[in-house]
Amino acid sequence: MTLIPLDKLPSKGINYSRNYIDKLIKDDRFPKPVFLSPRRRAFIEADIDAWVQARVDQPDLHRPPPQEPKEPKRVDHDEVAA
Repeated sequence: MTLIPLDKLPSKGINYSRNYIDKLIKDDRFPKPVFLSPRRRAFIEADIDAWVQARVDQPDLHRPPPQEPKEPKRVDHDEVAA
């Protein structure tokens, strides 16, 4: 079993901030880390590889739904001048 420290995740194409990774872990959307000490954690390489592969295999499943375009805000010039 190979462990990948948090700072080496970019080598797997994961360029998320530590805070965002923590949010994904909390939401059960990212593999759980293995704690090597109270302040040091790493991830099991096979878990990370599977997580990345799932996104490659089903990209639409992991994308947020498209947002509808916002209509431009109208400004009443008579109210602005007052």
